[in-house]
Amino acid sequence: MRLRSIPRLISNRLAPYRASFTCTNAQHFNLWCWLLISLIISSSGQVKALTCLMPYRLAYWTTLRMIRAKV
Repeated sequence: MRLRSIPRLISNRLAPYRASFTCTNAQHFNLWCWLLISLIISSSGQVKALTCLMPYRLAYWTTLRMIRAKV
């Protein structure tokens, strides 16, 4: 089961945290939202299992790179 977009309710709830991310086009914020959603849905905490729930455009290496950067 892959999700296509971040649900509006979740997006609205996480909007106050957008200011914490300094990326100008909000890509880090969007990736963070996807990580939270996939952690809630998935029973596994493995990155490969989490990226299976995300859209295809969010590759495994993109997610892993953000986690390692501790952004």
